Formats: sequence, structure tokens, C-alpha cells
Amino acid sequence: MSMKRLRSLPGAALAVGAFVLTVLLGAGGAPALAWWDQNGSVSMTVTASNTWTGPTVTLGCAADGTNAKKVNVTYTLSSATQSLKVVAKKADGSTGPTNTELAKPGATGSITIGGDDDFVTANRVGSVLTLRVIATFANQPQVTADIVLSLGGSNGKISCP
Repeated sequence: MSMKRLRSLPGAALAVGAFVLTVLLGAGGAPALAWWDQNGSVSMTVTASNTWTGPTVTLGCAADGTNAKKVNVTYTLSSATQSLKVVAKKADGSTGPTNTELAKPGATGSITIGGDDDFVTANRVGSVLTLRVIATFANQPQVTADIVLSLGGSNGKISCP
């Protein structure tokens, strides 16, 4: 039967409309959908590394040639900081006030400390001074590094470990 002849039959348009409506509304079930099916799956694998250490602070020490009366503590930061503080660590684990004269922001630098400086005499514990550098990085936690300096008696001598 040709399409022209099918169109001329009375009610053909109504029958086609009812079929399309049945398919669109899903009333015909699976046969009306002509067994149309679509499946898909996606998989993704993510592996996290535990080797990232974050920002770092590295400290070094050298005598400055002033008859053992001063040392230069050097610092190297892995990236730029928002702030840099230098404090003394006390025997009980607490820290003293920040020494703003020693804190010099920058990726690298040095801090000169004299054995008879007020900062040293106020914060020494026996014959040592534990110096703590606290660096605060953007969007990162604070990172600290400690260095222990040896102190002489009342003669003002100071030396590196």
C-alpha cells in the first residue's frame, strides 16, 4: 500500500496521532518504544600522593668572626611568606615574645645574634638558646624550624651547634 493511498483512508491521521501519543506517553511499553535502549558507564581513577611536604624553612648557622661573640643564622624559605617571626623557645615548650628586629621577610636572609644581646640573656635556658623561626605562607599553615645555639657563661660568647 502506498503512502498516498494510506493518507486517503478515513481516520488514518487519527491513528498515526494516537500511535505517536502512545509512544510519547509510554503507554505502549517496551514494544511501542521499538526496543530503544541506551546504556553508558564512566569510570575515573584518582590517586593521591602522600609525598607533598608543603612549604619549608631551612636554617643554618655560622660564626661571624667577632671573637665568638656573634653568629649568623641563615634561613631559606621554599616560597614567599606573608610573615616571618623569630622567637625563643623556652624550657617548658612555650615561646617568648616575637623579636621584630630579627624578623626580616624574604625568601632568604640571615639573622645576626650576639651572645650578650638582651634577647639572648632574657631567653637563654642554661647554656643554650633555642631559636624558632615561624613562617606563615599564603593559604598554608604556619611552618616552624628550630636551631639550638650554645652560649658561654657571662662572657657573651655564642656558637653554632
